[in-house]
Parts: sequence; C-alpha cells; structure tokens
Amino acid sequence: LLLLIPVLGFSQSWDFTNDAGGWSASSSDLTVNATSITLTTNGGTNPILNQDAAAVDSDANKIAAITIKVSSNGPTFMRVSYPKTSGRVYKPTVITNGDSDFKTYYIDVTNADWTGTVNDIKIHFKNDDGSNGGANHESTGETVEFDKIAFISEIPREEKESYSFDTDAEGWEPIDAAVAVSGGVLTVTPVVGESAKIVQSTNNVDATTNKYIHVTYKNNSANNDGLRFQFRHSGDNYSGYTGTNETINTNSSGFEVLTIDLTGKAEWTGLTQDFQFVIRDSNNANKASAGDLEIDSIIFSANATLSADKEVKFANELSIYPNPAANIINIKTQNTISKVLIFDVTGKNILKENNIKNNS
Repeated sequence: LLLLIPVLGFSQSWDFTNDAGGWSASSSDLTVNATSITLTTNGGTNPILNQDAAAVDSDANKIAAITIKVSSNGPTFMRVSYPKTSGRVYKPTVITNGDSDFKTYYIDVTNADWTGTVNDIKIHFKNDDGSNGGANHESTGETVEFDKIAFISEIPREEKESYSFDTDAEGWEPIDAAVAVSGGVLTVTPVVGESAKIVQSTNNVDATTNKYIHVTYKNNSANNDGLRFQFRHSGDNYSGYTGTNETINTNSSGFEVLTIDLTGKAEWTGLTQDFQFVIRDSNNANKASAGDLEIDSIIFSANATLSADKEVKFANELSIYPNPAANIINIKTQNTISKVLIFDVTGKNILKENNIKNNS
C-alpha cells in the first residue's frame, strides 16, 4: 500500500520532466522538453491534448489546474472535456496569448458525469468569441507549452476586495487590449472592433457580503459609452458568464466613480471568480472603439457609496483639518498617505494628488 500511494498521486498530476506522461496530440504536433511539453499547431483545426489513462479520482479532485504559456497568435480559449452517456462534457475558460511567463488556469470540472475514476480527458484549444463554445482556431507554428497539469480538490485563490494599482496590475490581464500601470492608475487600451476586456482570474470575492462594485475611472474615449461587468459563479459550476451592462461617461474631464449595484443579481452570491470588465461602444455593436480607459481603483464593497468604506475603516484613527480649507489639507493618521482623491457630492473627482509631504 505504501508503494501504491505515490503511483496513484502521480496519476493526478503531470510535471513533464523528459516525459509526456501518456499525453498525445491531435490537430497539432507534440514535443517533449526537459521540464515541459509543447503543442505546436500544424494547420489543423482546434488543437487537442489527449489522455486515455488519466486515472483521476473524481470524488477527491474537482478542479483542473493547467499551467501553460501561449505564443503571440495562439488560441485564446481552452476547454477540458470528458465522456458522458452520449458525447462529452465541456468545461471552458478564456486564456491569454503572447505570454512571457507560465500562467495557471483553474477549471471546475464537476458535473453529474464527473464520477468514479476518469481516464479519458482532453484539453481543447479554440478562439474566444464570447460564447461558451468558442470559435475555431487554425494556425501553423503557434505553440502552447505545458509546465504542469494537475487535478486538485479546490482552487488556491486569495480573497481580495480592493485593487489600487499602486505598483502593478494586481492580476488583471488584458484580452483584445493592452494594459499599463503608472502613478497608481491602470490604463486599458482596447483593440478597436474587438470585445476588449480585462480579466481577473487569480482572486475570489465574497459576493454574499460585497454587493457593490465601485470603479474609479476616467474615460478618454469619445465613443466607448459602456462597461460590462461579468463573472462566473457556483450556480452552474462556473461554466458560463453572467453580468450587468453599465453606462459610462465619454470624454471624462477627470476621474469619476461608477457604482455597480448587484443586490438584484441572484447569481452574485458565495465566492465568485473570473471577473471581467468589457469596454463597449453601443454604436459599434458593443465592440470597443478607440480611446484609453484609466482605472484608479476597483473596490468590492458592502456599502452603496464609496466613502462609507473609508469612513468605517479609518474612523477611529484619522482626522482631517482645517475645515473648511483653502490651500492645504492636513491628514492626521498613523499611516503614511501615498495618494489622495477628493470627490464632490455627485461622485465627480475634483482632485487627485500624489505629491504628499508630511501627510499634507
């Protein structure tokens, strides 16, 4: 029994050390490297990685953890499949291409047919078209490199409620867009005519507690007038996206606060994941038009107003004086203040100051 334990454990995880571990390729070519395997497109439709002897214990392992790196023009949609009584069960996720480092994607594979020991597992690659099925991918010479494939009991995610972009994008990844971080602001540059979005696939949020999302933004586009927030949830085993469409102001003169109210969204409950903000132009079939979207912060909150969070958090340790003020505002706190934003009663940002000296 002691000798069997590591053998059974290995059947749940593949590290690809000079070995493909029984995986083979369809509509593509497979290369075995020292510490990885590479799927290379060869003109076929929708590359597939196949495994016929996975021996995954479905009762203990509900999540597929797939660590990959995709070339610049490679696929942007991945599905894990396994057999059902008639056909196959498909579990999808959106992925990025042009990666410089490996990224791990977590897919909840549970279903009524995910039962017993599962041997037949396939990993399919397509193009993201906003649907659960994806669009066909055909190319030659593009690669998907696998560092690891594992089936695990739960997603190792951090629960995170606020993003301030002080140093980096904090896990937000672009799709059909480019992102840059500077001065505490995440700037999203959409690809014109595409469903440009930023995706958070690293962290969870407690949706039962936090029913509001406050997005502090500046829209530099004359045409992009909408922002769609969408997410995956436990109600359908994280297989599909649902969300809400919001209107944003064009040609912003300064930063503004968009509050997304999810109190009426039944699916927004429990630990939710895979959030997306999609930039939309209602006059362009809801595809993106030109113009950057600057995001200063994204805060998931239990409060309907942004200020309530800050007041509750610092009420016992912060004071601001004098009041009223003409030129200088002093902030008395034990913390070091790195940035101050002042909003008027309508939610319009009237001051953003990074030059803080002695908390004044």
